[in-house]
Amino acid sequence: MVTKYYFFTCIAAAALISLPLTTQAQRVISEPVENEGVLFRPKINIGTGVMTYMGDVGNLNGVSRRTHLNWGQTVMLRNPINDAFELNVFALFGNITAEERLRNDHYNFRTSVRMGGLSVSYNFSHILPEERMITPFVSAGITTFEFNPKGDRQDAFGRTYHHWGDGRVMSLPETHANAGNAIPLSQNRDYETDLRSTENSTAPYSLRGVSIPVSAGVDLELSSKFSLRLSAEYHFTNTDYLDGIAYNPATTKGLNQNDRFLYSAAGLTYNLHHTKNPNASLFGNSPFALPSLDNDEDGDGVADIYDFCPSTPEGVQVDVNGCPLDSDSDGVPDYLDQEPNTGNGMPVNSEGIALTDEDIDHMYKVYMGEVYAQNYLKSSTSTADVERAKRGSLQKGYTLTVNSTENLSSSDLSRILSIPNMKSRENNGQMKYYLGEFESTSELAQASLDLESAELDYSVFFRNGDKNFELDKSFVKESALYEAFDELHLSDKVTFRVQIGAFSKNVSRSLFKDIPNLLVVPGDDGLTRFVSGSFTNIRDAAKHRVNLLLKGYEGAFVTAYKKGKRITLQEAGATVTTSDSNQTRDEGSEQINKKFVSYAIQLGTFKGRIPAETLSLYMGLGNVRPIRSDDGTTRYLHGTYKSMKEVQAAVKELNNKGLSDAFAVGEFNGKIISANEAQEIRGE
Repeated sequence: MVTKYYFFTCIAAAALISLPLTTQAQRVISEPVENEGVLFRPKINIGTGVMTYMGDVGNLNGVSRRTHLNWGQTVMLRNPINDAFELNVFALFGNITAEERLRNDHYNFRTSVRMGGLSVSYNFSHILPEERMITPFVSAGITTFEFNPKGDRQDAFGRTYHHWGDGRVMSLPETHANAGNAIPLSQNRDYETDLRSTENSTAPYSLRGVSIPVSAGVDLELSSKFSLRLSAEYHFTNTDYLDGIAYNPATTKGLNQNDRFLYSAAGLTYNLHHTKNPNASLFGNSPFALPSLDNDEDGDGVADIYDFCPSTPEGVQVDVNGCPLDSDSDGVPDYLDQEPNTGNGMPVNSEGIALTDEDIDHMYKVYMGEVYAQNYLKSSTSTADVERAKRGSLQKGYTLTVNSTENLSSSDLSRILSIPNMKSRENNGQMKYYLGEFESTSELAQASLDLESAELDYSVFFRNGDKNFELDKSFVKESALYEAFDELHLSDKVTFRVQIGAFSKNVSRSLFKDIPNLLVVPGDDGLTRFVSGSFTNIRDAAKHRVNLLLKGYEGAFVTAYKKGKRITLQEAGATVTTSDSNQTRDEGSEQINKKFVSYAIQLGTFKGRIPAETLSLYMGLGNVRPIRSDDGTTRYLHGTYKSMKEVQAAVKELNNKGLSDAFAVGEFNGKIISANEAQEIRGE
């Protein structure tokens, strides 16, 4: 009876939306000839997808939830009202299943959903290009549906399931006097029990409902006849009993809202509103269509499917492969060749003109200027190593590394920081500073002049994959471009940076993990400076400083460098009004906004999948969040605390409950730091 009800509902709605079709078709037939053969009829869409349930089951404060793959199917008639709007009638059929494991119980259900309704969709054609393959749309409507939630409460012999605290399913309650004689049962997933008859149902409820579907998606045109529709449809229902259970305000179990579900689907649409073409293939003129054996786009007499040169200009003679003729075989087709009778094997330029000895000599010199480092590499390594490097297609480039960077003085620091785009990395506990990697000798020459201007001693390396080969610095200075850059080099340019802080103690690098272009510079004064950015104007540097202040780095300030020396912002030409405008000193600044720092409890660290029992235990604590590290490990943190005293008391309580691995950590901007570092920053 239910199926017939929805069947006749869909038929009646289809008849209603088809009423304007006759008038519309008559209007189109009277239009110019290019519209002949157009039939204004609905589009037929058949789709399938996944129904994602959002209701009380899974929110009953249980220890685990099992996710089921719930499939649904749709049939839709889409009738165009105009270019932008469609009136749709559709039916949806599917099942929803979910279950949740409680501490001493288990709740599950399955309900069938049979739905029919109307919707209106809008496809943005007013603002999109007329010729397009992908068309987005939004839709809203109203439906009526029927459901009937049932649960799996008994086995095939009618024995009721009783869930014990250790996870077993038994024939008697765990508190029963004869619990020792209970036998284990196995759930058969038959869903035989009407949930309206159980103790979970506090009042009779209707098995019919109304929903408001709101959807969005795209139509991908495959041809004039077929299109692929991808959509997500969210259903707001007027019932809280899809799962057979409603929100309980006394225990706050479940969700304090009606049950809902999301239907994510893919479907194939057949368009009856298309231009008839007896010669068209199944997918018409779509780029996904198989090419016709007779198509010849460039009109050269060679079918596209065999044409190696499918865009030959009109009137050009071609060979059997559809490519322009090249009589002298110099690689330049005859219709572009300025010397059509070049001797066999003679090198030519792009116009087919033979190269002179002077041309070849010039090309050779340019080539040698760019591959000098590769030639040096060949003389320093075996041929086999070079061939392996070529086959590996590894990254290549030049790097300039600053020498002797231990115990940097104040003047050394200024020279390091005055170089634009200087980078740092830690190697065996010592900071190394470098520029690179450069792909051409021109970039290398410019960077080396920056180092020369700052009076910094440096070495030149050529990187080939994971290997570095040191080059003689004379290689750079012998470059024809070096002298030209030397004459034009502006030694008085100013570099602006933002100093985040100067720390007298060892601090975790994780504090600065999300800082771009970070430069770490330890000095001989016992301070380690953390500097970010490299800017050519004060405005960009000031914007970067503001971003750092908003992240909690209250000690951040702008610095300026010129000719290898630290200068004031006023000397750099900036207009400033603050008291820091003449700041050139390098004092310690460890100001980090303590409002951004808190404490948490690390429960455990796992690489790979966490055991289900452990995860269930963690989830039972509440407010547990996983933090994934770069090395693939996941830390599980619990709680948020504002003082060391508070977090230590919470750790002690968890240790007493058996969580012996739990300990206190700090958090800053979503990054994990040690509890001691957090304590120092907060000044406790």
